[in-house]
Amino acid sequence: MSTAELKSNLCRLIDGISDHSVLSALYAILLRVPAQDGWDTLEDEQKAEIEEAMGQLDNGEGIPHEKVFSKFEGR
Repeated sequence: MSTAELKSNLCRLIDGISDHSVLSALYAILLRVPAQDGWDTLEDEQKAEIEEAMGQLDNGEGIPHEKVFSKFEGR
């Protein structure tokens, strides 16, 4: 089943629920679902570049956050 079909079926099922407590429980469950971070939508090259940058940061090769922001203070 495709994502669009799943969404459509879920909407149809939810629309058929009239019990407030069931809707509230379902709502609470859906709020706990973690938001997608977009990683799966990136190209392999983009993922590799991010992983390389994270490695550089782990090796102390980055610029500290405070130093970057202090450079732009007062502008």
